[in-house]
Amino acid sequence: MDIVDKEKIVELKELSGGTDDLLKTLLDKYITNTQSFIEQIKKALETKDFEKVLFGVHTIKGSSLSLGLTQLGEKFTDLNLRAKNGNFEGFESEMTSIEKMLKDVITYRATMG
Repeated sequence: MDIVDKEKIVELKELSGGTDDLLKTLLDKYITNTQSFIEQIKKALETKDFEKVLFGVHTIKGSSLSLGLTQLGEKFTDLNLRAKNGNFEGFESEMTSIEKMLKDVITYRATMG
């Protein structure tokens, strides 16, 4: 599975008149914001501030899915559900996995110029 859903790429290109400009801008913002939220989530896990964890995963879930980053969106959807149920077991290792997936997004964005 590709890191970015092909249909979403087409949709975003149509919105920006056939160019990658909108997608590039959105990915740049997504990468910056997600890196920040991941750090916040990791710190919140350390201090057991589970409301901040839930807020972070919920926020990134929505932005991931809206950009067609389906794999990341599914990961955050799962974490969001687990956080709502108070199950934070294994979140640290999930964040490591997510950071690796984010690197794929960064690589994809870099190929766009």
